[in-house]
Amino acid sequence: MFHKDPIPQQLILPKQEALKLVSLNAYIHELSKVPHRHDHYQLMWITKGHGYQSIDGISYAMETNRVFLIHTGQIHKMEDLERGGWMILFSDLLYKRVMQLFPELEQYGITDIAAVQPYVDLDDKGISVYQHILLLLKEEQQSGNPDGRLLEVYLSTLLLVAKQSYEAENNKRSPSHEAQVLLKTVKRLLEQHFRQEQQVSFYCDQLHLHPRKLNALLKTYYGMTMHDLIQQRLLMESGILLASSPMNIKEIAYHLGFSDPAYFNRFFKKNMGVTPAQYRDTHML
Repeated sequence: MFHKDPIPQQLILPKQEALKLVSLNAYIHELSKVPHRHDHYQLMWITKGHGYQSIDGISYAMETNRVFLIHTGQIHKMEDLERGGWMILFSDLLYKRVMQLFPELEQYGITDIAAVQPYVDLDDKGISVYQHILLLLKEEQQSGNPDGRLLEVYLSTLLLVAKQSYEAENNKRSPSHEAQVLLKTVKRLLEQHFRQEQQVSFYCDQLHLHPRKLNALLKTYYGMTMHDLIQQRLLMESGILLASSPMNIKEIAYHLGFSDPAYFNRFFKKNMGVTPAQYRDTHML
């Protein structure tokens, strides 16, 4: 049965705008403190960190010079509004143009929606670049007729710097082209099949890879095995449905491919520390 998404959508990027720069210091929105989805991407640079925000049900500290990327459709909530910094809101079309210019961006770092963390902490060089680019973005926005090509360059620079910081922080290099293609295929297969296919063997068969080779690749760039990725995706979807769906817990279990609701309860409690019912009591909209 189709269930209408009960989570409100935050619509603050006008359709005619590709990018909008917003100060966190002065920003107030009625949906900020409740779970909501965005109709845009949001790059958030915290210049005065304090408190937490939640992305897809996971809470993250908002620390000074931490940069977050919140993807279109992710569930977001500000848990503490005492903070300073900047939000760069940009359209899906602008994001796709940047990915066409620099396809390596999408495969590793905060632009990868499957990454272990949706943020990176800037070093001194990164802070300097962000300060300069923000000034240029302000000037372009105040011009009244922003140049789309300049917006692409400025946004690309911010994302490339974040990617470099992510690589340095995790002591890893970008994947090779072959690895990039494979990682993208893994993510696509997982998103298409995680509700029905929860065995690693299915994904190995689809990819024509031995489990050892697939797990070695995923451990290198994600720090997780294929089994871990499947479990993580199931838990993320479980949390979203428990917090927002009118389905009961048994229906959620079946929807996620569990033939036994009791096993779903054990799986969820083992990984989250609480039962699905307890989680729903504290997170339900």
